[in-house]
Amino acid sequence: MVAAIAAVLGSAAAEPAPAADAADAGERARRILESGEYQTALPVDPAALPLPGVPLQALVWVGLLVGVSVVVWLLARELGFGDRGRVDADATAESGAAADLDRMLEDAERLAREGRFDAAVHALLLAAIRSLSIETGRVPPDSSTARELLRTFPLEGERRSGFAALVRAVEWTMFGGRSIGADEYGRCRETFATVVAR
Repeated sequence: MVAAIAAVLGSAAAEPAPAADAADAGERARRILESGEYQTALPVDPAALPLPGVPLQALVWVGLLVGVSVVVWLLARELGFGDRGRVDADATAESGAAADLDRMLEDAERLAREGRFDAAVHALLLAAIRSLSIETGRVPPDSSTARELLRTFPLEGERRSGFAALVRAVEWTMFGGRSIGADEYGRCRETFATVVAR
């Protein structure tokens, strides 16, 4: 078998390959290039091409119009034109937030009247978080820990210590097994008023 393979390979090597005539190759190359199927020159610089159907003067006018429009809009915004709707929307949002906060506070008071002081303090904390979220524009995730809540709202002084006291009171009732009585609820209610500045 090895001998047969060697014989086939030997005979293939012994046969001369068809020689390509140099003149014939040159003639074939010339015919291919003259056929127009292949690119024979460098492309034109695209920047030198005119825009199809758009005169340069029209582009200048459009650019000028856009520029003037932006300047007018910036001036109007700076001078306060068009703010009436925004002020009305802000006032509506604030009155809605105040009504929402009043409703939450009423819920806390109702729970306290029912003797459910633990739930009432929790309602106070939720109302404080809602108020601070509106005030600062920061809304903490529902799963926030006490430390995360204190980091979320940039409070200082009595407001910060009051908010920390509300968070601590709720933690004691929910995780510490402590119950809150009427006196402690009263202190939390006063603390709430300090935190939300009411």
